Amino acid sequence: MKVSVDGSGFHAWFLAARRRSPAEEEVEQNSRGSSLTRSQWQVLTYLAQNEGINQARLAELIEIEPITLGRIVDQARGDGLIERHPHPTDRRTWLLHLMPTARPKLEQVRELGEIIRSERWLACPKTTAAPV
Repeated sequence: MKVSVDGSGFHAWFLAARRRSPAEEEVEQNSRGSSLTRSQWQVLTYLAQNEGINQARLAELIEIEPITLGRIVDQARGDGLIERHPHPTDRRTWLLHLMPTARPKLEQVRELGEIIRSERWLACPKTTAAPV
């Protein structure tokens, strides 16, 4: 089963996760039972949207150092969530792919994002713009 990762739940989850705010604590609390860190969630989600991307480009997208991404990928690979494939023409480059075992994890983060979005942002008071 393919999990859609372009929904607003993912975006709400990452907006909450990237900010140092009360919402971050909520993300951490909701994620505790998952056995993955916020960084691992982020890598899996970006990889799902960019299947076959090389590690350097994924590090740029996530805005982390390539060595940091390498450690996260090593852990996810050990957990059976990501696999590396050699680039067909550049032997220095590894291409990243999700394993089927990552799909349930992606569904879990989408659901957590939907919970956060509905509890946090939908509860915000509505504002109206003044007429011009």
